[in-house]
This record gives sequence, C-alpha cells and structure tokens, in this order.
Amino acid sequence: MKIMIEYIFKLPVIKSSSKPIIIKVEKEKIGTIKRKYDNFIMHGIDFFARDVVSFFTFVRPLWCIVLLTSIKINMEINFNDHHFLLTQNGINQWIISQGQEHIGSIIRHEIQRADDIAAVEIFLKDKNLIITSSELGPDVEVITADGKHIGTFKSDLYHLKDGVFSLQYIEEDLFAPLIIASFFINNYIPI
Repeated sequence: MKIMIEYIFKLPVIKSSSKPIIIKVEKEKIGTIKRKYDNFIMHGIDFFARDVVSFFTFVRPLWCIVLLTSIKINMEINFNDHHFLLTQNGINQWIISQGQEHIGSIIRHEIQRADDIAAVEIFLKDKNLIITSSELGPDVEVITADGKHIGTFKSDLYHLKDGVFSLQYIEEDLFAPLIIASFFINNYIPI
C-alpha cells in the first residue's frame, strides 16, 4: 500500500535569495533546499538582474536576459542524512550528485515538448519523472514517463496568499526534495 506524504515549503519573495528553503512534514523540519552561487559577485549580478530589474519593470530587458543566462545557479539539498548537489550544466540542465557520485539530471523545457506535457524532466538512475506544467497553479502533476501519477503540487500562491507550496507525494524509492528542487527550478528560476 502506498502512503501519501505532504511536504510543505515556502519559496522566498526575493528570487535570488540564498537562504535555505525549509521542507516540513507535519510541522517537523526534514530538509532544506538552498541556492549556491560560485561567488558573491555572481550572487550580486543575479540579485540585480532578477530582482531589482523585475521590481521596476514588467518586461525584462534583453541585456538583463543575457546577464541571467551567464549565471550558473546551483542548489544544495539536505534531507534527513542525505546530501545532494544540483549543479547547473548549461542553460536548462542540472546534474544531480550525491557525494562524488552522479546519480541523475534535470532538464527544464523553455518551450514545452511536442506532447505539451513536460515542463521539467527528472532523470534519476533508472527513473524518468515529469513535472507537467510550467504554470504556477493550484494543481501541478508529477508523473512517471509511462503516465503514472505519483504526486501533486498544491499552491496557495495561486490564490495570492503566503507563497506556501506543498507536494502531496505517493512515496516510492525516490527523494521528494529532488522533485521539489525541480519544481523550484522550473517556477522560481525564470529567465
């Protein structure tokens, strides 16, 4: 029998923030996701191009987009006793590592695939998972490559509340924070 677990996390208002995002299950902290920059200068450029410019304009200027594509944003995930690193390897690709071992990758699709389903694909060892929508909304599905539903993102941000998200996840042999990180990459690191 599968158990449904609800992971709750809140995205920061400042998109370039390197503060840890806390992941909770029933009010108990079980992990964190944190942005990692190569250095303070890259973090400063990202803050200016992503947050400051967005505050003053609705449309990001071309020079700003060029700056953002030159910045690599890595993520560090701590979950119980496990430590993962997502290292950006190209504009829309991340490598998933555990220790020194490469265990998978994440691909974000700028334009959705021809089947109009995948916004993010997660390749982890022998599994291929898909986050189905690039739109923030009340229900964003997580499915396997063969179409099996394994989770749903719920968002109160869609209803303009506190920006709290939850992943209702049918537990399998996969760490939910990798799926949450993929969702974060797709919806919170827009170019």
